[in-house]
Amino acid sequence: MMILKIRLILTFDTGESSKDQLIAALRWRVENLKRALAEKKVALRQKQREIDRLYEKLAAASPFTDAALRQTLQEVLQRLAALEEQAVEQKGRHL
Repeated sequence: MMILKIRLILTFDTGESSKDQLIAALRWRVENLKRALAEKKVALRQKQREIDRLYEKLAAASPFTDAALRQTLQEVLQRLAALEEQAVEQKGRHL
């Protein structure tokens, strides 16, 4: 009976030890994933800053001002609306 108790205790201890090892390994993996994620976030922020800087250069080099771009957009939208109206009228005539 005593031998059985010792075996059960050893088995239980070994089980706990392997659980502890598994938990430690999982924690280590989570920490590595957190570090990798943090590094990727830093890289992404750097890339976003570079994209913003390039867009600023592009906008600065553009011959259009914000007002001119808005005016051009408005004109294009008005032409598009007129073309859509014409298409609807032509479709109505053919029916």
